[in-house]
Amino acid sequence: AMQQADYLLDRQPDNTEFQRLFVLASIAEGGLDELGEAYVANLMGGPGTTDPELLLVLAEYRLLMGDVEAADNYVLQADALNDGRFATRIETVAQLVSRERIRLAEAGRLELLNEARRLAAAKRYNEAIDAYEDYFEAQGRRSRSELKELAQVHAAAADYVTALSILNALQQQAWEYDVAKEIGRNQIYRQDYSGALRTLEDLANRNPRDYEVRFLMADAYRELGLFTQAEAVYEDAKRLADASEVVEERSVALDLSMRQSLAQSGEWQGMDFAGIIVPVAESVVARGGGTQYDRWAQGMQTHVTIPWGYGTVFMAGVNSHFISGTRQLIPGSTTARGRVNQVFAAGYRDLTPPVVEFNHASFTNRLSGEVGIFDYEGGRTVGFGGIRYWRQDPGVYRGSVGLRTSEGSIELWSPAGGEYNLRLTQLNIQGWVPSVMPDSTLRMHANLSFNVVRDNFGNAGTTNDTNFGTNIHLEASYRVVSSTWLGVTYRQTDYRTRTDLYFSPRNYSSYEGFLEYEKNVPFQSYLRVRGAMGIVARSSGFVSRRIEMDWIKRLATNWSFNMSGGLGQSTRALGSGATSFIDRYNTFTLSAALSWTL
Repeated sequence: AMQQADYLLDRQPDNTEFQRLFVLASIAEGGLDELGEAYVANLMGGPGTTDPELLLVLAEYRLLMGDVEAADNYVLQADALNDGRFATRIETVAQLVSRERIRLAEAGRLELLNEARRLAAAKRYNEAIDAYEDYFEAQGRRSRSELKELAQVHAAAADYVTALSILNALQQQAWEYDVAKEIGRNQIYRQDYSGALRTLEDLANRNPRDYEVRFLMADAYRELGLFTQAEAVYEDAKRLADASEVVEERSVALDLSMRQSLAQSGEWQGMDFAGIIVPVAESVVARGGGTQYDRWAQGMQTHVTIPWGYGTVFMAGVNSHFISGTRQLIPGSTTARGRVNQVFAAGYRDLTPPVVEFNHASFTNRLSGEVGIFDYEGGRTVGFGGIRYWRQDPGVYRGSVGLRTSEGSIELWSPAGGEYNLRLTQLNIQGWVPSVMPDSTLRMHANLSFNVVRDNFGNAGTTNDTNFGTNIHLEASYRVVSSTWLGVTYRQTDYRTRTDLYFSPRNYSSYEGFLEYEKNVPFQSYLRVRGAMGIVARSSGFVSRRIEMDWIKRLATNWSFNMSGGLGQSTRALGSGATSFIDRYNTFTLSAALSWTL
């Protein structure tokens, strides 16, 4: 047909009947090209307007191409001709046009809803809320499921009041279990823990086997400081969930909140005491690379909560460090012995304390600082200090960043601090992800330090030498069975310039695998034991070995004892042939504290 139409148009290009045949054949073959569209324009300016068959073919073609308006115009023109032979076909095409209009309108509204969902997934919550409102206006109604979505977006944007108003309105229309659970969750977010407990207890009575409701109840009890009730509810949740990894992971938050009652020091330390007296002791024994370092220290600390500020604690203490070892990191170096006395003051301040005050610290933003002096029994006195910012979700540590300057004899394991004016300035960044994967526990930890070391190498009065270095510690572990983790660790120490004053090789890195057991019995004891073995880089395949331990024991109502220590050994070969030699490093550390809470 196309060949015949082309043949005819070659002889009579202005013949509209031949143009009509060309257009019909082109549409039947698949579509109109530029010449075909030109013929359509010519026909619609003349005889085509009275040709119902041509008009209906063009209407179906335009509809297929997505031009609903053009298709509708052709159908109206065909209908206006009142040709009874085409009445049925006109009605059929008209219905197709009407159906396509409805479909396009629904697609447009669905695109608005999908855009709102994409914005919510991208955490652009305010834009997502506006997009939901545009969708509701176009839709002309608000379905229950979509209002639930909007409430969740308001909750994600921390607008818990609006989220609760939407959810309560839905409950007034028709009570629904899942909506009530969402109300309880938002009440916890809003820190209305008492209201959340009322909601969740009702749900627990309706469905005693819903362990997620038990999670939320335990969270509310924990945030109110009611640890005994929280622990009991978590145990119920564990039984209901058949020891699910998720339940174990959720109970970590409770464990961490209660560690403060065990008088553990560090970033988990609680601030709920009126006063505490802590005798402390520490020991370091290190051998390696032609040098040695020994330190024995003992002292006393006190921690006092400031009455005028929740989450504000003042600490002070004294320590005496007995140090001995070789002065430089070279074989045959002279041995030095001495004592360094330390006096310090420190403090914590919670920047965003909870709205509801309860008997344990659950900070999200904390600032800590310390100042003090080291005194070499009159030979040299030097100040030290630092400041650190801590960030965590309530009960789940996330990370911290700190800057400090301190004495090299303590920080760098060197007895040369008194004579050589050894100083360390350090920027330290830590990050912690306690759970990466759902329904399992894959935790990750990173610790990065940028160090500036200054010393005068015994040349009194001369300009200090400056040495730059970094320490990197990366770790990932997976819980293989209850309370047991299998993981890998990467450690690196790297100094850019010459250094021979402290117990550390200039560049050192290792890759280790470890197995760790960690168990916390709330209000009774805490134990962590880790064994690790790996290979030392920049060597001929030599190994490193390490064992670490932390133990905390509640002895009585106001007494507790904690101890931590580590034993490590690494061996590496350097050089080759007659110039090769083997470095062996052995380290042992032990610290202990006996705490009495007033």
